[in-house]
Amino acid sequence: MHPIQKKYGNEITLSEKTEISQIMANPENFVGKKVLVEGTIVDVCEKRGCWINLNSDEEYQTMRVKVNDGEIVFPMEAKR
Repeated sequence: MHPIQKKYGNEITLSEKTEISQIMANPENFVGKKVLVEGTIVDVCEKRGCWINLNSDEEYQTMRVKVNDGEIVFPMEAKR
């Protein structure tokens, strides 16, 4: 069974995905840059829905994606 995919926020304008493991290995290379990442949501901010944790392409590695409060609200049911 395939998970249901939902989109949050504005329309995506980037087409090339960056692996989360690449960002984690050299975060300084991505400071101030826009990137497109993909992963399973494994945790969501319970207070305001202002961040999510995504599973990486590398086992046992996650990345937190934080947005300004109210900019995007990630619902708790987004968590897998």
